Formats: sequence, C-alpha cells, structure tokens
Amino acid sequence: MKYIKYLLFQLLLLLPITIFAALIPDKDSKGKWGLIDETGSTVVSYKYDNIQTFSTDLFKVEKAHKWGLINETGKEVVPVKYDIIEKFTSNVLRVATDGKYKDGVLSDEKYGFISFDGRILLKPEYEEIGQFKNGLAHVMKGDKYGYINENISFVVPCKFNAVGSFNNSGFVWVNEGGKFKKDKPNEIAGGKFGIYNSKGAVILPAKYGRIGWCISKEVVQQKKVLDKMSWAEKHVITECPDTYIAHMDLNTSRFSTIDDGALGFWMTSGTAFEKNGIVDLNGKELVAAGKYYIVRYPTDGLAPIRTKNAFGCSNYLDIATGKMLLSENTYSCGNFNNGYALLIRPDTPIKKGEKAVNKYLQTIIDINGNTVSKEYDRIYQTKDGTRIVKKDNNYGLINENGTEIVSPVNDVLLPPSEGLLLCQVKDGDLYGYIDNTGKWTIPAKYTSALSFNHGWAAVKDNNGWGYIDNTGYAVVPLKWNNIGLIELENPDVIFVTEGESTEYKPYNVKTKKLLGDNKFGFFRSFDFDFDGVAVAGPNNTHVGIIDKTGAVIIPFEFKPGVAQEAYRIYLRNNKKQWSPTDTYRINLRNSINRNKGRINQTLSSELWDF
Repeated sequence: MKYIKYLLFQLLLLLPITIFAALIPDKDSKGKWGLIDETGSTVVSYKYDNIQTFSTDLFKVEKAHKWGLINETGKEVVPVKYDIIEKFTSNVLRVATDGKYKDGVLSDEKYGFISFDGRILLKPEYEEIGQFKNGLAHVMKGDKYGYINENISFVVPCKFNAVGSFNNSGFVWVNEGGKFKKDKPNEIAGGKFGIYNSKGAVILPAKYGRIGWCISKEVVQQKKVLDKMSWAEKHVITECPDTYIAHMDLNTSRFSTIDDGALGFWMTSGTAFEKNGIVDLNGKELVAAGKYYIVRYPTDGLAPIRTKNAFGCSNYLDIATGKMLLSENTYSCGNFNNGYALLIRPDTPIKKGEKAVNKYLQTIIDINGNTVSKEYDRIYQTKDGTRIVKKDNNYGLINENGTEIVSPVNDVLLPPSEGLLLCQVKDGDLYGYIDNTGKWTIPAKYTSALSFNHGWAAVKDNNGWGYIDNTGYAVVPLKWNNIGLIELENPDVIFVTEGESTEYKPYNVKTKKLLGDNKFGFFRSFDFDFDGVAVAGPNNTHVGIIDKTGAVIIPFEFKPGVAQEAYRIYLRNNKKQWSPTDTYRINLRNSINRNKGRINQTLSSELWDF
C-alpha cells in the first residue's frame, strides 16, 4: 500500500509539468512556425507563417496573410481565414475579412465580431466598428451608421447618414438623408434629424429639419454691463442670476453629444427655430411642432409660449388642457417653479406697441394666473426661495408667493448667504444682517460689510475691519486697515494690514498675534492648497510657502504654480530643508529657455544643472 501511495505522489508531482506545461512559438530554418514544449519537443508542426501567444490556452496563427486561432493541441478553434483578429472585450473578438494588401498595407477590410470559439456574432461586413463606451459602439456599413450594445444587438439601426455619440444620460442624435459639407467634411447638413436612447427607443423619429435640447441656464452679465451698475445691484445680480430654460441647438458634427443636463428636446419641421414642438426625455409629445411661434419647456404643467412673432404675444400653454393661462397676452413669461412664476408687463397697454413703453414692471403670478405680488422694477430669485425686489433704486424682500417681508426702502439688501441678508438702512447708512423673515439678527451698526461666507462676515466700524460670526461676535477684532477674504471655515490664521500699510501680515486668530516679519502683496488662505501652510509672497512673481508660525518653508522666488510644485518636492523629500540648489534646479526645469539650444551650441553657465 505504501508503494502505491508513493507512485500516486510521484504522478501528482508530474501532472503540473505534463498537463500545464507552457508552449512556446518557435520558427524553423525554413521560416515556418510551430509550437514546442519546454523540453523542445514539437507539439504543433512547423506549418504557419507566424504564431503569437494570444491567451493562456490559445495561439494566433497566420497563413498567407490570413489569421486564425489554435489551441494547445493544434486544433483550429477559429478558422485561419481572417485578415485581422483582435481582442475587443473579455468574451468578444473583432475580426476583419475581404481586405486587400498593397505594399504590405491592408485596405477595404470589413469588420465584425466572433466569439472565442469562432461563432459569428456580427457578420464581418462593416467598414467601421468603434470602441464600446458605456456599453455601446457605433458601426458603419456602406456610409450608413448605427449603434450596437455589448450583447451585439442593434440599439440604433445601421441606416443613418450621421450619428452623434451617446451622452452619459443615454441619448444620441441621428440624421437620415443628409450630406457632409465639402468645406466642413465632418459636419452633416440637410436630411432629417431624430433622437434615440440607449435602450433602442425612438425619442424623436428622424423626420425633423432641426432639433435640440432644453436645459436650465443662468444669465451671465457681461463685465461692461456690471461696471455700470451700483455696488448693491452688481452684487444682487451676480448672486441672484436670472435663470431660464434655454433651447440648445444641435451640434451637427459627426459624433457630437447632447448635454447631459437636458430636460427634454425640441424639434421643428423646417430649418428655422420658429414653430417648434417639445417632447420629454421619454419621447412623450408635450407640444406638437408647427402651431406656436416659440414654445419653451414646460414646468408645473405650463409652457411659456409666443403665439406669434410680434410684441407682447407671450402667454402660458396648459399642457393638460391645451388652453392659455392668461386672459390676455403679455410681454414676457418666466418658467414656473413651485407654483409661481415671474411675469414682465409693460406700463402701457400692449396694443399701443413697444415704442410706447416707458417702463417694464415685474410681478409674481400663481399657477392659476393670479397676480400675487406688488409691481416692482426688478425681482431677483434667490437660492432659498425668497426674492429680492427693487423699486426706485431701493431694495426689499418678498417670499415665494409674493408676500412682502421687507418693504423696498433699503439702500442695500443682498441675497441670503448662510441664512442672513446683508442690509444697509437708509437712515444712518449703516449695515447689519436680517434673516429671511425680515427680523434683525445683527443690528445695523457697521460702516461697511460683506455677506457671510464660510461662517464669518467681514465688517467694518470706525476702528477698522474685522470678522464676526452669525451671532455678531467679533472672532477677529475690528481694528485692521484691511483683511484678506477667507476660503475655509474657522481659519486659524488670516491675513491683515495695519495702519496705512497695503501689505498684509499673517495673524493668528486664537492667540490674536501677528506672525513673523514678512509682508505680503500676494497670498492664498492657509490650508487651502496644502495643510498647515499658505502660498504667499511680496508679489505674484515672487511667491513661496509659509507655515502657521510665519516661518518660510519655500523661499519667495517663484511664480505661484512653481511654488506649489516646489512644496510638493519638499514633501516628497520628507520635508528636508529647502536649499539654494533646490531653488536653482526647479527654476532651471521651469525656464522657458530650457531645451532651446542647438546640438553644437555651448550652453551658458546658468543653464547647467549641478
């Protein structure tokens, strides 16, 4: 019995060698390839023009420019008949056939997919097969495009003259019947456009001359417009930008994408934007194309529309009933939000025309079309649902349903920031803070102030600038000529200026002491770029790194980006003290003159490393 166990043990030792021995491609003296094992014994005869290891148990073999796959016994798993075989995914091979060789270059080949055991998954008859992205790949056959998924099923039929790329939300545009422009060969023109989703559903059939998507956007004011505004209005309009649902036009360049933030899609039968219709993301038609001059995407079941291309022809279309919300048209209609919308009316009856209008007045209406607010010169939507209002250059506050919280009698009333609104009262011209109910939380006693940010607000009285928290407590005493803005909550160290100086020094908030003797014209907040330090310097071309004691870690000899790079090197070197050699090296590496010399040129000494 012991002898039998010994033999079994010896056999087990031999099994890994005999069964799992690696095979090696080998070429004989005639240039033919075969497979040998580790002992040099021939396992597959020398009959191929080339053999390459393909996977742990498959080999790629070539005969007369045709490729196939064999296993370790030499059996053809995939017939030797393909121009190209390559791994495409973990269980799919991309192959090509019908190609022509000229001067060793393959052309006119057709692509398809097969499995690792040679089964045809997609017949090789396509000029292009793209790489899978989000489980989808484009294919092209006879200048027609489509999309397949990883199951090698078509989600977009291969019949379109051009297609986009699927966006991350799973939508792609298609074009049928168009032609690529001669001057812009990647851009399709003419034909009809449509939209598919990644499940293969038709969101818009390809029958529209022009399509696009609807997306929420903010109105960004140009600097030259902002420069003409008062300090208060400039801050209100930048902190409360007007929002609207924009109609984005399709980029018709091949493989362009639709924005991921699309709320729905618009379409027109012709090539002009007018008479557009709207569908939602599921393809449900909300408004048919061809009826109204312009239709905006509906919210709360109401779509702002223009009934015709004329002054004062705006109204709301009730999607469910098909009726107009307002009894008469108006100048401009904003989108509804939580049952309320902004309406702009001229101060003169619409029938007298645009030239007769002296002023436009803004109001809030409810979902039934009733006016629920007073008329104001401007109404600004804030982020917490309240609205800043302006009338005769004074500012007030209304709630979402139009009820007045603070009458427009204040010189300044900025939007809520961390729950509080900066307010400058007319009497005394002093600043304080109210909450969104109009209650004074911090009395108006400051000669200047800014909105709350990161838990603190910068304020000034007759003694100077400082910081307060949301209870009004001075976390930084009000005694500084100027203070740096903070970029993180509860900073340990900030930058301040003393007396008439315009140069800043670091100031420890807890110990209430200035740090070090250096002064700074350029700085970034402590802990913002790196823990425990700040990027700072006398100006923006001589910048280094300081710690929270005021000590200089990296000297003030760099531009900001290079100073940050230097500090990373300092950290990688385990905080080894920075030396003049380190400064020289990093300045050399970042020199614009580096590597500009000729091969036979003698380098000047300042371009030598050491």
